[in-house]
Amino acid sequence: MTDATSAPECRQHGPMTLHTGDQSPAQRFTGTWYTCTDPTCWSAVLYPSTELVAALEAQGRPAKAP
Repeated sequence: MTDATSAPECRQHGPMTLHTGDQSPAQRFTGTWYTCTDPTCWSAVLYPSTELVAALEAQGRPAKAP
């Protein structure tokens, strides 16, 4: 899911964009982030990484799909 045709959508502003760039190592570990294209909107979606899913499952806390 890295292109606009398969990106999640903000309910108010339409397709979100892949969030790249200024992410910390911890943020990159968590998975793929999408953010709304409107700079005043705080909507975001996280598709968890396989590493995060495995870590959560090891703790007995399964990851939820967006």
